[in-house]
Amino acid sequence: MNKKQHAETEVVKDDIEILDYPGLRGFLRNITEWSFTLTFWAFWFYLFLPLINLLVWMLVGKTIFSTVIAQSGYLELLEILKKWGIAVVVAIATFTGWAYYNYWMFGRRNRRKRAIACLDEEIASFFHTSPTVINCMKKTKGMEIKVDGPKNPGVIKRLDKSGPQFC
Repeated sequence: MNKKQHAETEVVKDDIEILDYPGLRGFLRNITEWSFTLTFWAFWFYLFLPLINLLVWMLVGKTIFSTVIAQSGYLELLEILKKWGIAVVVAIATFTGWAYYNYWMFGRRNRRKRAIACLDEEIASFFHTSPTVINCMKKTKGMEIKVDGPKNPGVIKRLDKSGPQFC
């Protein structure tokens, strides 16, 4: 099994085929994605440094913890976190409720419909021609069609060099 075959992953569910080719991504794209991920994780960690400091001071001891909290303003931080925490919980509950509502209303139905394949005979009868002409048209890369009227193709001329000149 070569690298490309190993990199190809196919997941088929409900007649939807998902192809994944991670091996075809370039080196620069991988470096860019990793650097963005690392940068934002570092920023996320930076945002939580005050809480991490608070937890470390709690682990050190109660006397040092109470002195640090009294002097550094962590009580105000805890008050702000309490107020914003309620807002975050309300937002999460709203978005989750909206997601469940959408799933309940629309998500349980598979609206993806597969088109019914048309046979050459059906196409030929629609355009009042023969199935051999339709088959010839399918094999042609380029063609010139002179239309005689609605649903009535006239002369069909192949523009590519291979095969017969007319269908």
